[in-house]
Amino acid sequence: MYPDLIELGGLVAALTHVARECGIDLGPIGSASSSARGHLTTAQLISDRGPMLIHLGKERRLFSISIESERHPWAAGSTDDLATVAKTLDAWRSGVTLRELNSRFPFMEYDELAEAEESGDPVATQWKLLFQQEERTHLRQLLQSVYADARLRTLFPYVSMGRFGLTRDHTSRTAGGVGIVPLGQGGYRVEAYPSSERVEAESLEQAVAAARAFLDRA
Repeated sequence: MYPDLIELGGLVAALTHVARECGIDLGPIGSASSSARGHLTTAQLISDRGPMLIHLGKERRLFSISIESERHPWAAGSTDDLATVAKTLDAWRSGVTLRELNSRFPFMEYDELAEAEESGDPVATQWKLLFQQEERTHLRQLLQSVYADARLRTLFPYVSMGRFGLTRDHTSRTAGGVGIVPLGQGGYRVEAYPSSERVEAESLEQAVAAARAFLDRA
């Protein structure tokens, strides 16, 4: 499926070669894997907008492209043409928007949150998506109660393994925030991070008040 890559010595070497033939300077290209075989089947480029990863398809000739950010992928897609891969990566490095990227390369897809990240308003979009997706009654009630608080709804919300969290900056692991965990026997545990302070609340109203208090003290 990849005779051209075999001839040139693997994906990294082939991508470098094809980019040069297209008159494209992609900068340094490395492997996305530390294994010896990974150097033949993966490639990674670094840009001002995050890393770009390329992996070979195993079942058929395919180059899978993933454009990453700190917390949420920008865009992803696949093509069977290596020159198109080089042109896609070059377009992203040049600063095109997600919409422009998709217009030039329709196989590169992105979601609503990625577009909101690009426009600078991910918080409002994330709240909307959580309300659309969350069907579990207890978590939906939690979302509604937290969103009703003017202070808390300005933070970025997320749900992970039954734990509801709010972070001041979802692109930073050290920015701090709070988590509200529904307890099996009723009530809630409210956690502050990175301080690891925690309290238990009997009601949802008390949990929301405790979360706000943690944030106000920080």
